[in-house]
Amino acid sequence: MAVHQKSLSACHRTTCLSDAFAKMTEMGVTQLPVIEDHRSVGSLKESRVLTKLLGDRDLLNSKVGDVMDASFPVVDVDTSLNKIKAKLQNIRLC
Repeated sequence: MAVHQKSLSACHRTTCLSDAFAKMTEMGVTQLPVIEDHRSVGSLKESRVLTKLLGDRDLLNSKVGDVMDASFPVVDVDTSLNKIKAKLQNIRLC
């Protein structure tokens, strides 16, 4: 099976939120994984950040780790579609 690979952009929990948000805007993405020691430890979502900023504009000076959400689901490249489907069906949506 051929796997299409693109470079992955991410941020660290110690990255300044304003820098991470600028990176998202520059890249035209609305979500970034938060990585530590080569593994996912959280996620940054534009909509959640904007909602939090409405309540406290000073959050732009905080660290990503202060506002990040749970990690995105992760599967191995050789995971079957049935297992991926089962994993996605168990995710609680807002």
